[in-house]
Amino acid sequence: MTKREFLQLLSAGLGGAVLSSLGSGCASGGGVAGGGGAPAVPPLPNGHQFFPIKSQGQEVGSRAVVDYLPGSAHISDSGHLTFHSRAADESMGLHQVRLSYSGGEPTIQDERTVTHDGDTLPDGRVVKRLGPVDSNHEGHVALVAHGQGADEEDHENLHHGLYVDRGSGPENVLKFGQELPGGHGTFMGTLGDVDIHNNSNVLAVGHYGAGTDDPTPKAGLMHLPGGSTTGMTVPVHTGDLVANSEGVVRGIGLVDMHDDGKYVAQVFADRRGQVSASAMSEGAMTPRFTALLAGHVSAVGAMSVLTASSGLGVGARESADSYYGPRIGGQGVVANVVHLTETTQALVYHGQRVLTTGDTGPAGGEVLGFGPPVVGKDGVVYYLLLSRSAAGMQLVAYNGSEHRILVSRGDQLRPGGPHVETIVFGATTEQVDSNGRLAFTCEFDDGSSSVVVGLPV
Repeated sequence: MTKREFLQLLSAGLGGAVLSSLGSGCASGGGVAGGGGAPAVPPLPNGHQFFPIKSQGQEVGSRAVVDYLPGSAHISDSGHLTFHSRAADESMGLHQVRLSYSGGEPTIQDERTVTHDGDTLPDGRVVKRLGPVDSNHEGHVALVAHGQGADEEDHENLHHGLYVDRGSGPENVLKFGQELPGGHGTFMGTLGDVDIHNNSNVLAVGHYGAGTDDPTPKAGLMHLPGGSTTGMTVPVHTGDLVANSEGVVRGIGLVDMHDDGKYVAQVFADRRGQVSASAMSEGAMTPRFTALLAGHVSAVGAMSVLTASSGLGVGARESADSYYGPRIGGQGVVANVVHLTETTQALVYHGQRVLTTGDTGPAGGEVLGFGPPVVGKDGVVYYLLLSRSAAGMQLVAYNGSEHRILVSRGDQLRPGGPHVETIVFGATTEQVDSNGRLAFTCEFDDGSSSVVVGLPV
C-alpha cells in the first residue's frame, strides 16, 4: 500500500477529516520535548466501556440536528465534550456538551452551540467557514473562523480570525490588521493549526509581517499566553534554520503543546540556497522536505529535530518524511508516525520505532498503517491501527511496553446495537482526558454514526 493510497483510505474512513498538512498549513528553556531517557511505564486500562453520546438525527446544541459527524472530538477533565456536526443544509456547527459520570455512565447535564455557520462573532464578522479547533482540560476552546464583515465587498473582512471561548461565547484574539507586540508588525489574517492548554495558553500558526525588526512577511508559531497577544512569543518562524541541518523552514503545519509549554511542530523545509528569500516570503513553490521540531515556547529560536527528510542532511533520530502532525503528552512523551518510503510507515514512541508496516500487529495480521496517535497525560499513547487481521481496524493503547486493543471493527458497543464499521480517531489532539476517558466518532454497519465516550474499567 503506497503512502497516497493509505492517506486516501484513512481520510475516507474519517469522513474527510484532515490529518495531514502536507502542502497546506501556512506555507503561502523548559527542556526539550521528546528528549531524555525512556519514560516510566504507565499502567494500561483493563478495557473501556463505550457509550454513544450524540448520533445522527438527534438535536445538538441550541439549534441544530445532526446530519453528519465529520470526526472531530475533544474531551476535557471538566466533563466537556466538544465536536463538530453538519446539518442537512450543509452548515457546520461546533458544539459542546457537559457530561456527568457520577452514575456509572455519562449523562448530559447541559449542551450549547459554541458557534455555527452564519453566526455573528464579537468583532462583527459572520462565520462563513469553521477552521481548526482545540480544547483544553477546562473545556475552554480555541477556534479559527473564516468570517465576512457586513460589507460584502470589503475584502479585509474575508480573513481568518482566532477566538477563545471560556464558556460564554467566542472572544476575539487575532483579527486582520491587528498590531502585534515585539516588533512583529501586523497580523495578516491567515491561520493554520491551533492548540490550547491550561490557563487558556494558545499556540497558533499565523502569518504576520511588516514589523520594525524585520519587514519580511512570515508564518510563525505564535504563543499567546492566556489567549492574549500580551507577552506573545514566536519560537519558530519561516526563514529559521532547521537545527544541525542544511534546511530552512518554509512553512509550519500541525502543532501540539503540553501544559508545561513544551511543544512539537511539523514544518516544511528546503535546503539552504535552493529558494530565494523573495520566493520564500511570497510562498512560491511547494517545500520539498518535512521535519518534526521540538522545543519550549519560551525558548525563541531554540529547537531540536526529532525527524527530518533525508534531503535536509540532518542528524535526527529518524531520517524520514512526516505527513501527520506529532503529538506530545505526559512525561514529555512524543508520539508520531513517519513515512520511511512510499509504502512503509512506522509508529514512533519517544524516539523509538514501535511498529512498522509489514510487522505482525497486536491483533495478528500484517500491519498496513497507522492513524495519528494521541498521548494521554500519563504518557499512554492511543492510535488507530489498520492491518490484515480479522477485524482490520482497531483502536489500540500502548504504554512503551505493551499494546492493548480497546475496540475493533465488528464490535458492538452495546448489546443488540449495530456493529462498528469505522473508528474515527486521531484527527484531533485532545481525545483522552487525565482519567483515561476517550472520545471519538464511530460509523456503524447500519449506516448510523455517533460521537462516543469510552470509560476505563
